[in-house]
Amino acid sequence: MACTSLRLAGRHPVGRTLFGVPLALFRGVDRPIPTVMRPNHLIYVRDDAPDEFAYNVAKALDEHRDLFQVQLEPWYYDPRTVAASSVIPLHPGAAKYYRERGYVK
Repeated sequence: MACTSLRLAGRHPVGRTLFGVPLALFRGVDRPIPTVMRPNHLIYVRDDAPDEFAYNVAKALDEHRDLFQVQLEPWYYDPRTVAASSVIPLHPGAAKYYRERGYVK
């Protein structure tokens, strides 16, 4: 399994990290299982979207991040990494909001 995970991470290194599934995360998992994870989920918007729109989306997600916890899917919102992507550029409107909140320098 670890070899498969290493090959997958090596084949698609952008946005993927080697990770061990923690004990007891899923029923029947009694040992750490090596796998590949995507540490961040991205929301895409066209680059010609109005700055105000991107700003308001970023603000709404930030102000209501508690709602991520009640979803069936394992979504999360981490202010320390919300604006971090080495692949997708941050929209200027979202960047403005994140700078105001201190999430981006």
